[in-house]
Amino acid sequence: MLNIGNGINMNLEVKLPDDYFDIVFNEIKNNRTIFDIVFSFLIKKVECADGLFILLSKLKRDKKIEIIKNKIIFIDSIDENYKNELKKYFDERIEKLRKKIFFSPLEISKFYQCERRFFLEKYLKLKTKKDEKSKEGEKIHKLIKFFLENYLRKNIDEIIEELKKNEKNIKEEYKDYLNFLNNFLKKNKFSTVFSERRFISLEKSLISSSDLICVKDGKIFPVEIKMSFRKNKATLLQLIGEAIVLERYARKKVDYVFLIGLKNKKIGKIKIDEKLKESFEKYRRKIIKVILSNKIPNIKEITIKKGICNYCHVKDMCDEIEKIRKYLKGS
Repeated sequence: MLNIGNGINMNLEVKLPDDYFDIVFNEIKNNRTIFDIVFSFLIKKVECADGLFILLSKLKRDKKIEIIKNKIIFIDSIDENYKNELKKYFDERIEKLRKKIFFSPLEISKFYQCERRFFLEKYLKLKTKKDEKSKEGEKIHKLIKFFLENYLRKNIDEIIEELKKNEKNIKEEYKDYLNFLNNFLKKNKFSTVFSERRFISLEKSLISSSDLICVKDGKIFPVEIKMSFRKNKATLLQLIGEAIVLERYARKKVDYVFLIGLKNKKIGKIKIDEKLKESFEKYRRKIIKVILSNKIPNIKEITIKKGICNYCHVKDMCDEIEKIRKYLKGS
């Protein structure tokens, strides 16, 4: 590894709304079930649910509430003085939890593929160049989002025509993608589908983005949509991470995660078990170790053998690092 000193920007604190306490407290006041509150968070796009469980734990400890069969029941009143104390406690806990290094499941997937590329992208801030493939991916995600927003009001032909007014190069096969997705949703009979939700787990130091969040019979499932279905370890790590973050958000076990490949029209329903979670956790710990070492990781032989370097956008920088590394080794 090349030592790079202490020049890395480690200011990676997550941002939460200024009124985060009020958002959480007002939901609790309505004497609802915990999942009702989580569901409300999903609708309102509240990204972090940790604050809910911090407040519930404190209120229960102070004998202000009871939780019976997942329902919150107030057993004592809350005056203004107690509310102020509660807010101070809440703010201190949140402040402590958010001052960490946060990663996304996708970043951990990239780290598995190549530790150096991850390092150069995230900590030396080398930007990914958008090629035609990634631009098309963005366009298709816009298409899917628009489709879900109009799911019950417009048919797929109308949605495609509407999109053509604002987007260039809407291809004919995009209609096939939407029909395939539509069939998936109908077949599984989800009661609610949320599009493009971002989640923050302060506890796990993870930030996750899911293409779809589907709810059925009180259970919750993340759905990852890719152009092609590839059930390799890198993809699995991303899916496991998304399931872990969603579990911590909803405090509900996530049994499965769905992987959809639009081009090859394949769907995978992947069961989440403890062994898979342990695999993800192993790489999460390893990332932290690499980052705190302040050294640029070496390239693994397996990364070269798999040909990952051939299409890597940081290859030029990486080649320069290799030259310096070899020079220093020989001097």
